[in-house]
Order: sequence, then structure tokens, then C-alpha cells
Amino acid sequence: MDDHHDYSHVLLFRKQDRQLVSVTRNYEVPQNVDQLFPKASGRTYYWEHAAQPRWPVRVRLLDQERVLVAMGVAQPGERTTQVLLIRRSALPQYLPWLAEQLPRR
Repeated sequence: MDDHHDYSHVLLFRKQDRQLVSVTRNYEVPQNVDQLFPKASGRTYYWEHAAQPRWPVRVRLLDQERVLVAMGVAQPGERTTQVLLIRRSALPQYLPWLAEQLPRR
């Protein structure tokens, strides 16, 4: 994987305590990220809005606090231009629809 994109990583910090909340990896060319989501470790969730089609994300719960998300990916073999590593505790603020769908801890 070559990356010629100047802004391929975005780091988000919480202002109040300067803790890292998420790391986003953007790909200029869509990538297969199956190696980050082994078969038994990932599940697909969907954002739904009445006027728009369902939008998939592939999710892997790494541990109690870290969640890996491949944007726009419903199943193995599909390609994405964005992968997000985020604190689970931050999901209600940034991806509330996903936070609501994840199993309880």
C-alpha cells in the first residue's frame, strides 16, 4: 500500500483533558482492510435515515474501550477509504447511532 495522501491520518483530542479520542486513517485509493477484521471478530452495523439508503460500517471491538470501524464496508472483500479507531466512551458524542447498536459491555 503506497500512500501519497498528505493528510492520511487525523487525530482527535478531547479538549478538557487532552486525551486522544480517535485516530482516523484516510486512504486516497479504496483499500481492502480484511486483515484488520478477522472473520470471527467483526460485525456489520448500519446507519439508517428515512430519506437515505442504509450505510454500513464494519466494526471490531478490540477491548472494552477501543473500537475499530471500517466506513462503508458491509462484508469481507469490500474496500474502504476510511478506518477509524475510537474510544468506545466517545461513540455517543461522535457516532451515537453506532453506540446505540453495540452490545452492552
